[in-house]
Amino acid sequence: MSDWDPDAWLAELKGKLERAGTDYLARPAANDDLEEIDTWPPLRSNRATFAALAIGQVMIALGRLPGMTNNVGLTPLHDVIAAIFDLQQGGQPELLKPVRGVGKGREHTGRRFVRQHALLGVTLLTTLQMGQEDACKLVATILGDAGHSGRKQAGGARAISYGTVSGWWNATRQSGWAKADLKMAAFLDRQMAMFRAGSDWPLTIDQASKILKAAAAEPVLMAKV
Repeated sequence: MSDWDPDAWLAELKGKLERAGTDYLARPAANDDLEEIDTWPPLRSNRATFAALAIGQVMIALGRLPGMTNNVGLTPLHDVIAAIFDLQQGGQPELLKPVRGVGKGREHTGRRFVRQHALLGVTLLTTLQMGQEDACKLVATILGDAGHSGRKQAGGARAISYGTVSGWWNATRQSGWAKADLKMAAFLDRQMAMFRAGSDWPLTIDQASKILKAAAAEPVLMAKV
């Protein structure tokens, strides 16, 4: 593809993904009682559909790169899209079936992302000499103001509370990072190392609060609201 323009390719992909992401966030996660959108096959207007459409934009863009025609690495993306489409039509694709034997009641991925952000916030603030209670309260306020909620209760979910953040922090600290969650510990270590390597370290509490507020409002985290 001798006339391939990387800048034009990137600009087109960026624009399509921004539109796809906006459509995705505007849709409910639920699958029931939703109108169909004008596609073939007919699909429901929910986040699963628009997630598949966004993945499709990435797959198409990657397929246009020089040397990527018929690349087997695009097959998993196509299979994920097809599986999501099958779900929207009442199918049970093998690719998206629950894994047998892992048990129920595990923390779902969206909840884990929010907990991860909360623990990073408390870790950062306490490293900067803020007391644990005040750090948990500030992190809960930041997440609550961004729209993140705690456990669902009668009457609907309420904004994430100090008790939730404090409970996450205490449960993890009491059992020890390594025993509780190796991946979480590694994530926190990496992020704190990045903060410490910055030219403005040590941060002020105000600087840290602004970083946490910006992170809480990022699309990847807001998709979990």
